[in-house]
Amino acid sequence: MIFYAPSILSVGERASTLYETFVKRYSMAVISNAVFGDIMSGVTDDADERAGLNRYASRLSRENSYVELQARYTGMMLSVSFPQAREKQGLFLDEVMARAEHGSGLAEQLVHIGNAREIVSYFVLFEDILKSVIEQLGGNRNARNSELIDELRKLVRGKEPAFLEALSSRSQIDDFSTIYLLWRYFSRVRNLLVHDGGYYGPEWREDYLKLKRSLSNRLLKADYIQFHSLADEFGADAELQNGFYSPSNLVVNLLHNFSKVVMESLYLSEII
Repeated sequence: MIFYAPSILSVGERASTLYETFVKRYSMAVISNAVFGDIMSGVTDDADERAGLNRYASRLSRENSYVELQARYTGMMLSVSFPQAREKQGLFLDEVMARAEHGSGLAEQLVHIGNAREIVSYFVLFEDILKSVIEQLGGNRNARNSELIDELRKLVRGKEPAFLEALSSRSQIDDFSTIYLLWRYFSRVRNLLVHDGGYYGPEWREDYLKLKRSLSNRLLKADYIQFHSLADEFGADAELQNGFYSPSNLVVNLLHNFSKVVMESLYLSEII
């Protein structure tokens, strides 16, 4: 799952409104992130582009945008006054620019911020479609986030072997305990990003690392080099930087692949 393949199983002859809805939303989410990633990779690989980005950010940090806005209104003979134009304004980018000067480039930081936004929007997509699956199967779509996977398993009990067979054939996930562990991991990350803007404290960090170690150990048990590589990167804790969670592309791709193979397997086993 570390080597990201964005394509997804197309809807076949058997119609499934839920799966078709997921495919459409997944595709839009993936293309948006892919385009942003391609643009930013061009910036990170080009010294002139990086320098231009730094200059632009530096200008924004000093610029009072209301001065230009006031000038435009005045030029159109509109008697609108902006008191903000007389204030000292700008964007507070001191910490960002300081990190850019000491190895963590501005472009790389923007990629991490984009990844954080992608995790939030994509997890919401996956969570919502899972709730719809649960509702269609006669379950409680209003179950708490921590109970959704248990609710799903209860509802697919009759077809669980077929579901897990499809899942294990297209990924290295072969049981519900791994699904639950991945779900807990991304739920914790999503909650931090939504409720705290990605800024974490000692307690969250400790709980997060325990959960991540459990996930890493699970991945290492898989007889598959991709999972071993993923576990190695997880072990570096590179996403935890000075109190701010900065996810890599690998984490985003893991979420994409996780949700994709779960939904594909639900469709292939004719649960949805």
